[in-house]
Amino acid sequence: ISLPLIKGQQVDTSADYRDFLPVNMLPIPGTAPNANGYFTNHPGISLISDNGPGSSNGGIYNTVENAMYRMVSNRLYKNNTQVAVTAALGRVTFSHSSITTAFTGDNGKGYYWNGLTVKEFINWQPGENPQGPTNYSLAGIIDVTRNKARYIWLTATGFIVTDLQNEQRPDFVAPIYSAESDVDDNVGITTWRDYVVVLGRNSTEFFRLTGDSSQIYAAQQSLSLPFGCISTHAKCSFMGDIAVLGSPRNAAPSINMITGNGGQKISSPEVDKVLQTYSDSTLQNTVLESAKWKGLNILYVHLPTETLAYIAEAGEWITLKSGLGNARWTGIDIHYNATTGDIECGDKASGRVGTLTSESSQYGQAQEFYLQTPLLKTGKASLFDLTIDTVSGFADKRIEMGISATENGFTYSSEHTITISTPNNYTTLPIMQRIGSSRDKIGFRLRMITADEINISGFSVRVEQ
Repeated sequence: ISLPLIKGQQVDTSADYRDFLPVNMLPIPGTAPNANGYFTNHPGISLISDNGPGSSNGGIYNTVENAMYRMVSNRLYKNNTQVAVTAALGRVTFSHSSITTAFTGDNGKGYYWNGLTVKEFINWQPGENPQGPTNYSLAGIIDVTRNKARYIWLTATGFIVTDLQNEQRPDFVAPIYSAESDVDDNVGITTWRDYVVVLGRNSTEFFRLTGDSSQIYAAQQSLSLPFGCISTHAKCSFMGDIAVLGSPRNAAPSINMITGNGGQKISSPEVDKVLQTYSDSTLQNTVLESAKWKGLNILYVHLPTETLAYIAEAGEWITLKSGLGNARWTGIDIHYNATTGDIECGDKASGRVGTLTSESSQYGQAQEFYLQTPLLKTGKASLFDLTIDTVSGFADKRIEMGISATENGFTYSSEHTITISTPNNYTTLPIMQRIGSSRDKIGFRLRMITADEINISGFSVRVEQ
């Protein structure tokens, strides 16, 4: 009998059947021995630089300068060289034009790095404009995006459009607009195709250029959606659309996609159960981001105490961890560096910057990997010849797998260890010849610890009743 590893099953303390999300293993759809796909390790992280104390608070690759900008604590780095100390002590949002790199501050102000110094987004000053100074309210900025040669700064009550002639000043004639399809405050802003998308907690509204200088943007009410985003950083671009953590009014949060045809939920029932273990106020610390790794589109959901990832090509969720045990994954702010061709990331607990690698180690440390089968109804039976298909012989060291069994999805046997790969041994076929007997049903959990690449596909067992 072949058992799938993509849909593991376990039982929690409330006697609820739960899906077991693979740990640190990426499901790859396609042809594989004895299976319709296989698992490979999530990429590891190799150190590029250590930028000192603090944690990663945001990043962007400036495609005009061909430079990677990162905020570590309140220090701005360009290509891992510190260029400024800023007023932004918390998480920031970046955007860039052809001449500046803009970012938010946790003090409700907007800032620009112009290559020499950090400037603040302020009103027109005396002598700067023939029409005189301005006195628009620019306080309470929480987010920033760019659309059609303008920066757009978001506050809880509206968004502020910058001037075409001076992007560090508000438009002189008509700078301020508001989303009014719902009474909720704004929490985030982004750009989708030609539209400016304003996200509230319970609604999403689209704006488009009018061509009229007295009203630069107008709402497109036909595109409005009755669900929103839970916080400023709980959104990102994903496969050309917008992924958000949010919900309609008075509904539990879920992971949703905002598309041209409306909204689509992508979180599974198991992911929804994980989300419901947090309060809304705690979930506001969530960060969403996306990356592409070896042709796979991956959506990362950095929850307050754990990290989930959605692999679009497989339509499946996994969980990510660091080290041995239950520590949350440390990577964050993942960006492709077109200059080096690498995918780089910051760190949630330090100033380290690393690059994603095919090996599974994170900063030289081995990682722990888990897969689990569903519970198989066997009746009274004897089990023999547990077999695993894997690509062996590529590891620098011996890789062993611990296999434990369960009859109820809650308690597990002690582990039995088998070797799945040894250096330069390309004929290894992991087999556990005698397993034991089952009274009614049985499931298996697979655990590996390694710093090398691993690959697992078919899992089968012979059952005699």
